Amino acid sequence: MRHAILVGLLAAAVLACSAPVRDYTCVIEPRAPASVQVDVHTVWMCNRDVLHRAARKKPFSLREFREAAAFFEELSGLKIETRSSHLGPLPGRDLRQDVRDLDAWYEINRDKLNWDAGLGKVLFEGLASAGGGG
Repeated sequence: MRHAILVGLLAAAVLACSAPVRDYTCVIEPRAPASVQVDVHTVWMCNRDVLHRAARKKPFSLREFREAAAFFEELSGLKIETRSSHLGPLPGRDLRQDVRDLDAWYEINRDKLNWDAGLGKVLFEGLASAGGGG
């Protein structure tokens, strides 16, 4: 009996540790040919879904959250509230409000989002490029 319990606990531990890591599905393939046109609205909604799940305490990975927050901060200039932990940034208390703010920003600016094949990312024509030049 003791042996069966030990085997059961060991099997549960192995299964718990072997859970697959959720891929960050909103990523754009960095080696995509320049001729590939990316739908910026699909990329927006994918990243929004990550923050929405995190705000509602639904499953998300830390990588997804980190990448989605960085996507929105870089694209819109809006700050996503996070809290620090030894695991990395975690959702802040006001994440639901951040998602509402992003939704409002998107409604106003959605037609100003463009895919830049050279940079391999979505850009907002209302923000100056950090790369500058000149």
